[in-house]
Amino acid sequence: MGNLDFNDYDFITASTKTWYAKKIISDYNRFGWEVVKEESDGLFSNLVHLTFRRAHKLENKDQLQYLQVCYEQRINEVFDLERRKNLYSTLLFLLFAIFCMSFFGL
Repeated sequence: MGNLDFNDYDFITASTKTWYAKKIISDYNRFGWEVVKEESDGLFSNLVHLTFRRAHKLENKDQLQYLQVCYEQRINEVFDLERRKNLYSTLLFLLFAIFCMSFFGL
């Protein structure tokens, strides 16, 4: 991570979809984090890696950290629901296609 001041700042790295990066940056700013580096993934074009920093000596840091963890859990739940929504519709389509092919002899 190059020239980072670990004595005065805390650092975290988050990876997210490119289309969701601006929302993540905006939300993490509310928890006191600022973006230090934003770089694209070398393998996947739809991923971005964000590095944030926050002052080490921060008032109400424990409460901010707790709220951040709760936020991250909700975000993970939303992504899981999105994935399941697409997964279930795909499975339903495949079952319907298999049923039609076996019933109609295609």
